[in-house]
Amino acid sequence: MLVRKIFLPLAGIIAVIALITDVAVTNLLTKKAELSNVYKVAKLSDEDRMPYEIGIFGPSIARNAYYGDSLGEHYYNYSMENAGLIINELMLNMEADKPKQTPIIIDFHFRLMEEDTTGSSINIRTYLPFVRKDKRVKRFLEANDRYRPHQSIPGGRYFGVHTSYLKDYLAEVYQPRKLYHKGGVFNREAPGQEEFDRQIEFRRERGEKPFTRSMEGSKVYERLFRENPDRLFLLVGSPRHYSVLEMLPNYEEMKAWGAEMQAKYDNVRVILFEAEYPDRYFKDTGHLSLEGARVFSGQMRETLKALGLYYTGEEKDPVWPPKSDRIAVVKLQADS
Repeated sequence: MLVRKIFLPLAGIIAVIALITDVAVTNLLTKKAELSNVYKVAKLSDEDRMPYEIGIFGPSIARNAYYGDSLGEHYYNYSMENAGLIINELMLNMEADKPKQTPIIIDFHFRLMEEDTTGSSINIRTYLPFVRKDKRVKRFLEANDRYRPHQSIPGGRYFGVHTSYLKDYLAEVYQPRKLYHKGGVFNREAPGQEEFDRQIEFRRERGEKPFTRSMEGSKVYERLFRENPDRLFLLVGSPRHYSVLEMLPNYEEMKAWGAEMQAKYDNVRVILFEAEYPDRYFKDTGHLSLEGARVFSGQMRETLKALGLYYTGEEKDPVWPPKSDRIAVVKLQADS
């Protein structure tokens, strides 16, 4: 009797509240939280969103490098922090599945093919809203041993992580030194020279960080190029601080892999930007600052135009220029 009069109604009320909260959180995260990685996955999972959009993919170094308005109206930065091979593969597949002809920009960096065999870079809360609606996300979590049955249960999938989503809404309030723009995150100010010198010394103490080429990584990207012949893939090496390049012992090997991809696939072009930028163009030795990102993105736009590779996203049946025998290596200077 007690169970029927008290506990069953209470359980029903809790279930209703959980379901209402689930719907509210899902809609807010996927449609309103533009500062979050959840919003980026939502954009990619919706085939009808932004048919003219030109996506940019990579880790945090790319998220800090490409400033949308300096590139063009339809450029959007899908890059995420700690986005290694497994995350990029999911994101790029979701973009390539769209019925579009716009180019796809991949940030070409020395960790492009590093594998995360433990799935430790996967922030599970980014993918929870899509486990039930997108089979690609569920397969991604299963393949990396991050799927749990409760993630498919409405009202239960967000258990324990509701409050963590609040930071996506409060980020601009509590991080006034950062600018959030078309998926990119940019530091408004560069560190002082003394702090920057310490960062340079620390990077040197850590030793060399070679370009990682793996058989599995090559297979991932080559399958992407091969299965999407109607999409142009631009492998763009955004500017690196000189302290990064001096710790990159096999830069020529990195160039060689890019050249191999360009020679092998008609829909691949490689552009490496080597910049002599002042320290103030960087927020640290690994990432550009807001000033640096704006300058670089403007220079990249002009370079793409000069190479015949600039697209607005609105072209019908875009024509790609003939391939060069060599990849493009472009020297950049600070904006005067």
